[in-house]
Amino acid sequence: MRAGDTFRLRNVADKHTWVIVSDPDQDAGRVLCVAFTSWSVNKDPACIVEVEEFSILTNRSCIDYFDVKIASVAALTAGAAKGLIQQRAPVPPELLARIRHGFNVSRDVPFEHIEFLIRQNLI
Repeated sequence: MRAGDTFRLRNVADKHTWVIVSDPDQDAGRVLCVAFTSWSVNKDPACIVEVEEFSILTNRSCIDYFDVKIASVAALTAGAAKGLIQQRAPVPPELLARIRHGFNVSRDVPFEHIEFLIRQNLI
């Protein structure tokens, strides 16, 4: 799995598409992932994504910076091999850059996630 790859969790209530934002080559044991969620005015506006920007979206969305998940490449790979993770199309590089930039402007990001991405020279 690489930065920009997306996936959905199977057999759970969570139907969001998640995107890998950190660099697994720099730290395969700690991979930061954020989810696309439907946009509404009460959501974080740091990274609003239009349907035209990413082919798998069906409505205007945004990134949920409050609910960052951390996993290892090994866990993600094992989940995919067991059918627990459905891999989806990767985000375009421009969108990945915007998602990462959102960590700098979001009101919802825990500082330790910002620090982690700074250490990886991603923001």
